[in-house]
Amino acid sequence: MMNDYITREEAEKIVEAKVKTVLSEMLGINNNDSPQYLPTSEAWKELGYKSRKQLINAIRSGDLREGKEYQDRSRKDSQKPIYYFNIKACLKRLNTPRERRS
Repeated sequence: MMNDYITREEAEKIVEAKVKTVLSEMLGINNNDSPQYLPTSEAWKELGYKSRKQLINAIRSGDLREGKEYQDRSRKDSQKPIYYFNIKACLKRLNTPRERRS
């Protein structure tokens, strides 16, 4: 007859793995290499801007490019954009001298 019970050690490993998963989701930590996108309300602080308006001005001036450093996730029929920013890509672009940006 098969034993339907798991050992204490196996149970602890399962619980530890689950806790790590839940905590990483709560803290926004990605264990994979997928880019982290933040909404404008959080991204401006992460990128070192003094306000949301400065971040929006970086889009308008062409410092940040749609599809590369940010995404517009608003509905097609919406008048107001909803921007999400790839923090790593933004930092890389903003830390590159303007004359070297393509």
